[in-house]
Amino acid sequence: MSLDKIRQHFHERFLDTRALDAILMSDKFAGIWEDSDVDEQHELWILLYTNDKVGLQKVMDKVEKKELEGLSTNKLKEVAQKLRVPKYSRSTRTELIRGIQRKEKEVEDGKSTDSGRNGKDPA
Repeated sequence: MSLDKIRQHFHERFLDTRALDAILMSDKFAGIWEDSDVDEQHELWILLYTNDKVGLQKVMDKVEKKELEGLSTNKLKEVAQKLRVPKYSRSTRTELIRGIQRKEKEVEDGKSTDSGRNGKDPA
């Protein structure tokens, strides 16, 4: 195996570990951990220990979707309005939930929630 391949392999592992660290340090993860029972915390621990970022993200998305599904349509529209989800006022419950999740993902990834065309700060 070449030195470049070894470096690439360990660099990718390092980046995966940093991504898991970012998830672990987030307020969202802290809330999920606190709301979880012992068995769910054990499942989360295994996902962290095995560096399973995809599995961890699936668990977090499932919990988030369950939380959003518990909200009324009017409350979902309020949240969507704050996040500037396009066409939120004419969206169905399912579309609202998907739009909110998409916008929250954009915010987590560092993208702006400003959908204005003039490029000015929405404040």
